[in-house]
Amino acid sequence: MHPLWFLILPFVAVVGAWESALYVRDGSWGRVTGRRRVRQVAWALVVALVGLWIAREFGAFGGPVSLS
Repeated sequence: MHPLWFLILPFVAVVGAWESALYVRDGSWGRVTGRRRVRQVAWALVVALVGLWIAREFGAFGGPVSLS
């Protein structure tokens, strides 16, 4: 299991539910993901994911996983 699942899963669930609710109510899509704060949090999560991936490649946090 990915070590950042506890951040990613709630963010995606909340944004997805919020976006879906607005779509059902107004018929518009993309209003939530177009908000500045949502994009900032999404980019911060992307940076965290990539940073963790790079750190694990260099042996931090139990990585890299050997294939043998």
